[in-house]
Amino acid sequence: MRLLSRFLKKALFATQCGPRSLRRRSKASGSSASLSPCLESLVTVVVFAFLLSNAVHFTFEVAHSGAFKPSVPRHVWGHVNASDPPPFPGHSLVSLRSVIDGKVSLKFDVADPVYSEDYDPEAHCSAPRLAIIGIFTGLGPEEAVRRTYLRHKYQQMNAKLPPHLQIDTMFLFPRPVDSKDASFQVNKIQVDLEKSGHPLTTVVRTKTTGRGNWEDTLEWVQIGRSLSYLPHPSRPHQWCQRYRFLGKSHDDAVIHLARFSRLLGDIVEADGVYNAEHVDVGREEKLHFVGKRDYEGLNASAPFLWAMSLQIAEWIHFSPVYGLQAEVLMDDYKMGKWLSKSSLNTQWSFNETEFHDYHTQNISSSSVVVHQCQSREAIVKCIDELL
Repeated sequence: MRLLSRFLKKALFATQCGPRSLRRRSKASGSSASLSPCLESLVTVVVFAFLLSNAVHFTFEVAHSGAFKPSVPRHVWGHVNASDPPPFPGHSLVSLRSVIDGKVSLKFDVADPVYSEDYDPEAHCSAPRLAIIGIFTGLGPEEAVRRTYLRHKYQQMNAKLPPHLQIDTMFLFPRPVDSKDASFQVNKIQVDLEKSGHPLTTVVRTKTTGRGNWEDTLEWVQIGRSLSYLPHPSRPHQWCQRYRFLGKSHDDAVIHLARFSRLLGDIVEADGVYNAEHVDVGREEKLHFVGKRDYEGLNASAPFLWAMSLQIAEWIHFSPVYGLQAEVLMDDYKMGKWLSKSSLNTQWSFNETEFHDYHTQNISSSSVVVHQCQSREAIVKCIDELL
């Protein structure tokens, strides 16, 4: 409540509608006509504060119910001493394995998980979760509405999936632009509210830009990579894999997590990593990129949802990105083009009908993700019809 009170004061100051400003305006004009813009601003501020307070209230309801327990450890966010070992490897865990027909294959140096009943958490790596998805969001009231709906629905759906098929979602905020303008204080308080209400699923990026920039995507790949490992419980200097895939989405896209989990899970099972009883039957290092083709003839996914094998994210994190800064392409197209140029032996899985826009195709029982659910009416309809 203290944060909300600060938010209201800063917002009213930013709109020049505080008590002192109103008295000055009234004396200058001699009438109440000049108050109407302030009434409009006040309504906007109160509605936005109401949405934020509801989001915080909902957060603690879910946390206390125990329905959703994010697997991201708190120490990932820097709550450790500088002398402590890093919570993620500082060196690359992939190395060149072979080159066949000009395609590069990778060796992944992580400890094998144990799937059998004699699994001992003090001695073995547990089965990795299926994926971690970074969802780019913004600081406006429409984004706050969409984000509140999506957090609620994703937490409900994920809790119903088995642990090894769960998909964790992280909301990625731009860093508020530092300035003397009061709007900076409003944005900063909003981000502080999100961090305090959702400490394990909120990421504040170093970039102040939105979501259409190659550097934004690259930064998320690097952040997501740091969240994708845990130290081995009994073997020093070895690492457990926490996720099989790393992906990206936007807050105006609604994902049916169970269907997306089934899609990714089928790929993992087809690779022979585990069978239906999920007994480990051997690791085969195949690389996958899953999304929707958006440019004819170009291996590039539409930006509203894609996922790549963690090995690819590991490769990107430690590999130079050649000649892409001058390319006149959006971030996700650059990602696909860079992967094509890298000669990684990637298996591309493009879903042309299951991944679609809200306005171009009816939502059906086969829809995995629906994009462009931007207005409040659209996001409610997308969620109701898809989930």
